[in-house]
Amino acid sequence: MKKLAVSLVSIAVVSILAIGATKAYFSDQVTAAGNTFASGTLYLTLNSKNGPVQPYTITNIAPGAWAPTGTIYLKNTGTVDGHAWLEITKVRTSGNGALGNLVGVSFQENIPNGQKLNGFKPINDVANHPMDLFDIKAGATVPLTLYAVWPNGSPATDNRAQGETITFNVVFNLDQKMCGSFVCSNDHRH
Repeated sequence: MKKLAVSLVSIAVVSILAIGATKAYFSDQVTAAGNTFASGTLYLTLNSKNGPVQPYTITNIAPGAWAPTGTIYLKNTGTVDGHAWLEITKVRTSGNGALGNLVGVSFQENIPNGQKLNGFKPINDVANHPMDLFDIKAGATVPLTLYAVWPNGSPATDNRAQGETITFNVVFNLDQKMCGSFVCSNDHRH
């Protein structure tokens, strides 16, 4: 009986080896070498400069004003499309500060019939809040005109701002158009 069991085990082992030896297949391998990923660039210049530019200036503004203060040229000198936005920062007023509650800014693309990008709000109300602008394709330039706006109010309100000045910075930003899950959006990181 023991010899029979050993014989059966031997036959089973030989059968398994024979089946494994007859199972053959082809294989091949090819390498795609030298793959490169290069990041794009996103650079914003103002009036062909990378840094501070001539400030917007207006003098002798009075109630009822809708005065252009200057045009700035935003250029995406990078290789990636972007979305522009701005923020008014470092607002400083002289006197009692009434002018910042009365005078505002309106930004318009400098195109025929000027496209208004934001409605009127006093500078003090929009300071330190992002203002959405527009997309700028890689290599494109978009002119943007700033208007100083002082709607007519009442003499009691408007007279308090006589002789005052207001100074502020306009910080322009350009963010990559973010695309995740094939849906593009503008992310102002605020």
